[in-house]
Amino acid sequence: MCTAIATVTREPSAAAAPGGVSTVPVWSGEQIRLQRCGQRLLAIPHGQPPLHVDRAVCPFPYTAPQDIIVFMDDEGTELGWLVELDRLDVESRQALEAVLQQEYLMPRIERILTAKEEFDIITWQVVTDRGTRTIEIRGRRNIRWIGPGRVLVKDADGNRYEIPNVEQLDPQSRDIVDAEL
Repeated sequence: MCTAIATVTREPSAAAAPGGVSTVPVWSGEQIRLQRCGQRLLAIPHGQPPLHVDRAVCPFPYTAPQDIIVFMDDEGTELGWLVELDRLDVESRQALEAVLQQEYLMPRIERILTAKEEFDIITWQVVTDRGTRTIEIRGRRNIRWIGPGRVLVKDADGNRYEIPNVEQLDPQSRDIVDAEL
């Protein structure tokens, strides 16, 4: 179904908001329909041409991930913003959630078995909700608090892992996290 609709190419807007910042469309949930199109989304704003969305992302903060969704093309250019997600129809909501789940697949660290550091590379052997793995972390800057008790870990390959609640870790794992933060 989505292959029959051509990709819309957006030219850079000549109009810019005060201060030279270009504007992008903002749609509320009832003003747009979303469909899965392979790994992407097809966004169909009411009364406007459809858009192929290569990425749907949550801007910061991670603590409020469902307030605004930013639609982007394959070059990282913003196509528009989606707000009031609770007003999406069921099919659109399911399509968006599937794409976001794929974008933000983030295993949860349940336990840290071992930790070592060599040349600013921290290596953890961890148990996650998706199995045991070894992750390499480039420096402490890639282990950070993202909310009360929540820690985000980014490995050397850009994969993200979450510790939803440090206090629920076993004592050894908590000691390792405390030493890094």
